[in-house]
Amino acid sequence: MFSEQLKIARKQKSLSQAALGKLLGVQAQTIGRWETGKSEPNLETVNKLCEILNIPLYSLISKDVDYQLNYEEAFVIKKYRELNDDGKQMIINLLKMI
Repeated sequence: MFSEQLKIARKQKSLSQAALGKLLGVQAQTIGRWETGKSEPNLETVNKLCEILNIPLYSLISKDVDYQLNYEEAFVIKKYRELNDDGKQMIINLLKMI
């Protein structure tokens, strides 16, 4: 559930509701309403939350996520998926050398 995932992500970054609200440009009470499920932000705001919290979008909207990728990890996966088969094989070969 979004409200629970938001609260978990915020606490993992050691941010108060007020601090997150300041970074996002909203009041702490707004963050509180989102975390209690009384209201939800629009998609643009959710994307900003993901940037601030350094998490991928699915980690806020999926309750089945067992782990959370940070922004850089999600970016690498996204770029890998955009590669053709030769590019993917090159990445795999490079990683094996590490």
